[in-house]
Amino acid sequence: MTTITLFTLPLASQTLSPYWYWIILGVLALGGIVLPIIDRINKKRKYESNIEWCRDIPLDCNLDEAYAILNQLHEGSCKDDNRLSAYILKLIQMEALGIEPHPNKDGQTVPAFVVKTWKSANEDGTDDQKLMHQIFNIFEQAAGDDKVIEPKELKTFMENEWDNTVVLTFVNALHKGHYIDLSEHKDDIRQLLGLKKFLKEFTLVKERGMQEATLWKDYMVWATLFGCAPTVVQEMQKINPEYFKMDGLARQMLDSITTPDMHKSFVKASNTAYSKLQSYHDDEERGIHRSSGSGGHASLGGGSGHSGGGSGGGIR
Repeated sequence: MTTITLFTLPLASQTLSPYWYWIILGVLALGGIVLPIIDRINKKRKYESNIEWCRDIPLDCNLDEAYAILNQLHEGSCKDDNRLSAYILKLIQMEALGIEPHPNKDGQTVPAFVVKTWKSANEDGTDDQKLMHQIFNIFEQAAGDDKVIEPKELKTFMENEWDNTVVLTFVNALHKGHYIDLSEHKDDIRQLLGLKKFLKEFTLVKERGMQEATLWKDYMVWATLFGCAPTVVQEMQKINPEYFKMDGLARQMLDSITTPDMHKSFVKASNTAYSKLQSYHDDEERGIHRSSGSGGHASLGGGSGHSGGGSGGGIR
């Protein structure tokens, strides 16, 4: 049998010269960079080929699953701040939060975020429902007795009370690893990507009209998740400028999009709380013990994440 030598390393006293070591290391490093990129491209092509517009809301309106799928497909436009903003809009749509006229400290009546009584505020159900409940709890506690919450008030609460039960549970749930077997959700993925394409290309849709208006509030939520809400809302206003005047709930959602101070404060405060929690556990691993603000124990794992009680989701 003939032996074919494909590649022979030069020997110098049976050892490799430093020159060849650097070549081999370079090839391995390049492979470690290029192969994952190729894998990402192939994965996206597998699900994105021949995607058509979809007007229906996918995944039973589950934003958490949609976010996880988009991340596994490496859809870089779906970011944490988009997800949090989408949840705020969803809570307004569900009438758990609202934007209503309210006198400020100077006595002027201005639009204000108001925390309402939410009958659906329970911790049972899907991860998506739990996360919405945790966000509602944060807004409720930060608002205090008057039920009116300002962006600075929310930011201060989350940054100062990062080891509070409510904040810890939310932070753990927000960063909880959520793996989805994409092969079992092919139809859901095509529907999700179809809706994303439809909203991203909303300006190109010719047959738009009031027959879709029943879904417009949902479209505002999902366009926020996809990062294209301002464009979609602008087109909605062109199609039917009276819609946001007639539908009070849609108008509140519109105000939330066009005046995004609360969204920015919530995103920034969430990041700060997570950083403080990570720093706390880094210190604990190094043997540096420090007392937490509310005298409890801050958890960054799959078990309890609490300061005097509660349960965290775990960060992976």
